[in-house]
Amino acid sequence: AGLRRAGDKAASNIAQLLTNADAAVRARGAEAAGGLRQTTLATKALSDTDASVRAQAVESLGDILAQANSVRTALTTLATSTDATAQE
Repeated sequence: AGLRRAGDKAASNIAQLLTNADAAVRARGAEAAGGLRQTTLATKALSDTDASVRAQAVESLGDILAQANSVRTALTTLATSTDATAQE
């Protein structure tokens, strides 16, 4: 429960960063959204008026997708492997 509250607080802080008047701060918020795998917040940053914020949002979403794909690939290998070594 403690980790969930910490994650919720972090997401709330990122959401506040995304509303800051300074585009550099909003871009850092978009970057942080990717680091915390917050797809909703990273997607929100795609509609920012500043191109650098949108670019960071795209990069963050790409990172999230790459990580998810890596996990999916590892799980598929684990689920379909008959070799005990591969399942480790």
